Amino acid sequence: MRQIVEKSIEFNHPAYLCFVDLKKAFDRVRLADVVECLREREVPEQIVRIIKELNTDTIARIKSHNQTSRPITITNGVRQGDSLSPMFFNHIIDKIITNLPKELGYRMGDNSINIICYAVLIADSAENLQTLL
Repeated sequence: MRQIVEKSIEFNHPAYLCFVDLKKAFDRVRLADVVECLREREVPEQIVRIIKELNTDTIARIKSHNQTSRPITITNGVRQGDSLSPMFFNHIIDKIITNLPKELGYRMGDNSINIICYAVLIADSAENLQTLL
């Protein structure tokens, strides 16, 4: 990040940055997108079906002060606390990054940069940054 700021100053080329808060990321992952990504990566269909079943018609209960709430239907996202959920999220983010238009990013020599560490978008104009976002 520091290098980008330094190069921006050195070459008198403005850089527009957007720091993205990935809070509640697993709630925003759509199961249909997970299934599509798994199939694109040629995961065996039997495993895809199991993952789909594990994340369909899910319910949760909240336990507090030795009392348990009534069942709450989970209607979006993937299972919180499931060891596979970070992988699902990473596959979705990877697909998004792969499909970002390179011309909207920030030119640094012969390279175009438009996302850093999955949480910072960078472009050479406010309009391009808005499009990336």
